[in-house]
Amino acid sequence: MTRMGTYFYTPAGTTSNYKWNYYAGKGTGDFLDYGLEVNSVGTLNVVENEIEDCLGVATFDGSESSAIYIHDTDVVGNIVNITGNILSNSTSGVGVDTLVNDASIIVMRSNILTDVTEGLNSSTLTAVDAADNWWGHASGPKNTPSNAAGTGAEVIGNATFSPWATAAFFP
Repeated sequence: MTRMGTYFYTPAGTTSNYKWNYYAGKGTGDFLDYGLEVNSVGTLNVVENEIEDCLGVATFDGSESSAIYIHDTDVVGNIVNITGNILSNSTSGVGVDTLVNDASIIVMRSNILTDVTEGLNSSTLTAVDAADNWWGHASGPKNTPSNAAGTGAEVIGNATFSPWATAAFFP
């Protein structure tokens, strides 16, 4: 069983699009499941996709599945634009685990994240721009200390998420 729907590795200096796809994950189990796994891109536009049911957890180390997983980008200056996607019923909507010295730019705008425990889990040095997303509740994402009253999907790590959408804006 593979651990992802689509794997993207795009050479530096190029622009690629991942657009209009649907991925239904494998649900719960002892495995990792990523609708889209991204590694070392130039510029990647992730636009108008629907990814759901990425719920597996690897028992050997506790690693969690994500609808979109961005990791180990080994070229400084990568750009990932995540716009207009529906990410639902997954452990994490977007997981970002890049190298400490990586200055990649990751922008999440106008996405719907529902029924996800973590809307965004980022371990980046550079803050992920995650404003204008629907986090599943009008109060915005849960984030301690920046939005402790938020009851939507949680934002963990280095990210800016204000302002957020106060209602879902497309089906």
